[in-house]
Amino acid sequence: MEDDDGESALAAVGCIQAIRRTLESVQKEPLMLHQLQQVIYPILMHSLTPEGLDAIEDGIDCITMLLYYGS
Repeated sequence: MEDDDGESALAAVGCIQAIRRTLESVQKEPLMLHQLQQVIYPILMHSLTPEGLDAIEDGIDCITMLLYYGS
């Protein structure tokens, strides 16, 4: 952790941004959203913890898309 220099936070933000873009591309397909939700759930929940606050905005966007389009 001492040699990290913020690289893990940057990687986490990049990961959640990629997830958001993926969700945007399949937002009109509820079955696909449901399948993706099962895979990305732990990552989204981490974005809501104190350690994941760097990615909270994109995490909330992802959760919002899943709630709105995943009916």
